[in-house]
Amino acid sequence: SVSSLPIILAASWVEVLSLPEIAAEIVRSLDFLSVELADLPHRHWSIRAVFEAAWQRLTDRDRSVFMKLSIFRGGFTRDAAEAVAGTDLPVLKSLMNRSLVGRDSEGRYIVHELLRTYAQEQLENAGQYNAVMQRHGCYFLDLAQEGKQALAGPDQETWLNRLEAERDNFRCVFEWSLREADIELAAQLAGALALYWLRRAHYMEATSLGERILGLLGDEPVEARLTLHLMLGSIYEPLAQYELSTHHYDAGLQIAEAVHDPRSVALALHGLSRIAWRRGQYASAEEYAVRSLQAAKTAGNSHCIARALHQLGLVTSHQGDCVQAHDYYTRSLT
Repeated sequence: SVSSLPIILAASWVEVLSLPEIAAEIVRSLDFLSVELADLPHRHWSIRAVFEAAWQRLTDRDRSVFMKLSIFRGGFTRDAAEAVAGTDLPVLKSLMNRSLVGRDSEGRYIVHELLRTYAQEQLENAGQYNAVMQRHGCYFLDLAQEGKQALAGPDQETWLNRLEAERDNFRCVFEWSLREADIELAAQLAGALALYWLRRAHYMEATSLGERILGLLGDEPVEARLTLHLMLGSIYEPLAQYELSTHHYDAGLQIAEAVHDPRSVALALHGLSRIAWRRGQYASAEEYAVRSLQAAKTAGNSHCIARALHQLGLVTSHQGDCVQAHDYYTRSLT
């Protein structure tokens, strides 16, 4: 049957190549899956021939949507398909009826990797790849920024799972934006994903991307540099890489003070207080926390105020002043 054709074509190479080598060749080119077998009709001698026959049977509308869906990695939602590929339910249904699109156990739409590769070739040949990737990047940046706000609220678990499901799509955005030198998009996305990376302990991915993007930014834009420094400071801290964490918090603090951003000043000082506290430098930790509270009040940010008060409670309790610590903790709850 046609559904088993890729296996038959791949199996024809087992006497020549190892399984990993066969897999690598398939990734390199769809044309690898071809062979002349007497018991197969000519139209089944290559996977490309099968795909091209199926492609010709699609309507123009279905072709347009399907090649744009090739942008996604790790599946996609209906909302994402509508925003990025301009699809609608009738087209999705048509593509599913032709077994070009499926759904996984989580309800996400998926495209087989061989089909996705072929469809992406069509997208590139049509000269639309970068335009669709730009829409893809904007969509997932918006999603990450929405998730960043939601992770500070009561729906944290829901949003952590939702962002985790799109991890491959986020990686795709980073890969494309860095290749196309859209560094600001990469920086904005990294900043938006900082809390998700921290909560899910994706430390290596966060630091690797963060340092790479920061190195490409130069001196501008200042806001993006500030966001990355604060993000990297927060990621290095739980790794106990205190020197690196301090470096980034200090750099973020300098920028925040220069651009008169009291909220970011409060966040940087809070981070420096936490590192000093972890090192047992309680006097310095208290000084940073007091300054963080002042900046948070200037910003009028209740969340930062609560964090600064909690940090002061933590520091003073370790200094043995339980009465003062109780007061700080109580105030942080209000």
